[in-house]
Amino acid sequence: MLRSTNVLRPAPEVRIENVRNDKVLSLEHCFFTGPIIALGCKFLWLSLTGSVLTDYFDMRSSVITGAVFLRWGFESLTCTLMRDVTVTGPVDCTGAVFKYDSLGRIGKGPFNVDASLESFALARSSAAALFWKDMPVPPTGIVNLRNCRIGSFRDEINTVADVTRDWPRPGNLRMSGLKYEERTSANPEALLAWIALQTESEVRYGSYQTAIKVLSESGHELSANEIIVAKQRYTAEREHSKLTKVLRYIYIGLSRAGLGTDRIAAITVLAFAACLLIIVAAENCGQFAPKTTEILKDPCFKMSNPCASGWVPYHQFRIPAYYPKFNSLGYTIDLFIPGVSYGVSADWRPLSDAMTALTLAIRVIGSLLVGLLLVCVSGIARFSR
Repeated sequence: MLRSTNVLRPAPEVRIENVRNDKVLSLEHCFFTGPIIALGCKFLWLSLTGSVLTDYFDMRSSVITGAVFLRWGFESLTCTLMRDVTVTGPVDCTGAVFKYDSLGRIGKGPFNVDASLESFALARSSAAALFWKDMPVPPTGIVNLRNCRIGSFRDEINTVADVTRDWPRPGNLRMSGLKYEERTSANPEALLAWIALQTESEVRYGSYQTAIKVLSESGHELSANEIIVAKQRYTAEREHSKLTKVLRYIYIGLSRAGLGTDRIAAITVLAFAACLLIIVAAENCGQFAPKTTEILKDPCFKMSNPCASGWVPYHQFRIPAYYPKFNSLGYTIDLFIPGVSYGVSADWRPLSDAMTALTLAIRVIGSLLVGLLLVCVSGIARFSR
């Protein structure tokens, strides 16, 4: 066992790179003025319980076959990096303090890139458990849990206040790809508040999905249902945001080309009028037929076949007298304006492949122009980033 406890005088840099043995490394209740560098090491057990680190702690790519204790008064005042670490036992951070570069030690040196604004980083690591609770103050830097594999997540966030106490501010939690098999927290409001802390550049779908899976398997179906609703809302908002961004960029490009809101509106109206004329001409040539298959298969549909009363002529074929009449304006509205239905396209369809392609083109043109017009009118395009 390598043990150092109750050190009263400041300890300088501790460098133990690539040390591999089955010893216990215990540096409890120490005060370190220099960094602790333990890259690529292997230990049976590591404890910094109650210690204060004024400089950074770097143990990337290490293997701990037992447990890691950063708890009960442990303070990291610069940066703690544990990326790509394998811990057979738990990582216990109960009651710890993580402050990013609170003493200005990192500066603009080489370690600034490695630190990446992270007060605690466990990215791409695996552990049997992670204890993260009862923090005296929330982490001031980024907490990175990306692509972690954790057996038991012991954070005990039962209220939104617990989330605020133990975790960093919104946008400072990186956790895409985080997986855990069980979790002590089952309160849906607290879990949703925790997921909301995730960095905006990350997709939160996996965070919702993991929470839903764990809650469902542990019997918390009602909590899982609340997370499912939140996930569906997030997915819908994200898809809407993608479309808005595409339309915004197109609008900005058109504006730079001299096409403002007035011109886009004029183009939209002219395009609608042109499409209406095309539909009117196609209808006069008998290019549309009822959608109902039974009508098309009925012998009375063909003008050459004799038919009893109840059928009326329509261009080169017959239709039932009760069937809704074709309306060119309504059909154009159905095609050109997304989200608006006049009901004509539900009853009528193009006869030829060429007409089908033409109606599809009208849908695309209408969706693009009407979407751009809505973006312009609502002012969304003015908030380009």
